[in-house]
Amino acid sequence: MAYVILGLLVAFGPQTIYSLNKFFEAGISLFYAASLGALRQSLTRLLADDWVSVEDRPDGKRMKRVYSVTESGVEAFRAWMVGSIEDRRLETIALAKLYLLGTLPDRSDRVAALESIVDRVRADEAVLLDVAPQVAQAHVPDELREVAGYQRLTLEYGLRSHALAREFFEELLAAEVGAQATTGATDAGADPAA
Repeated sequence: MAYVILGLLVAFGPQTIYSLNKFFEAGISLFYAASLGALRQSLTRLLADDWVSVEDRPDGKRMKRVYSVTESGVEAFRAWMVGSIEDRRLETIALAKLYLLGTLPDRSDRVAALESIVDRVRADEAVLLDVAPQVAQAHVPDELREVAGYQRLTLEYGLRSHALAREFFEELLAAEVGAQATTGATDAGADPAA
């Protein structure tokens, strides 16, 4: 969650915890759930790491805490975006990186971020493809055939979802590489979906 918060601060500038929470409620929660408590905990860690700073600003009769990303926070966010996905939650991290991809001004960084996603999807898909023949050939006692049938369908779902993810991200990567070749590595702001 910390890197998603950093990305939101990079993209939209200084925010209160409540405005960050609204970003999650408005769409990010479809792939990355967060409570106000979890946001508070992540912000505390980001402050300790000096990746964000906080300023108390007057808001009528009250003060509000406004968080801003620091230079080291911007670099940590960039490193996460272009780095390999080590987290077990591939889909969650891939979607978070996709959601925040436009915050990377350097097109070569966007290419690197997409390459990291494609590499991980391919690796996970390869594991499932290796397991599939073993599962298909496994002897199943009659009394467990129905149970095993649904377990095999779970594997089928994994194979299909990984194939879809791979195709989707490979297409996006190809479009970004093509745009990079056409306009130069640092051209930002183009809509890859166009």
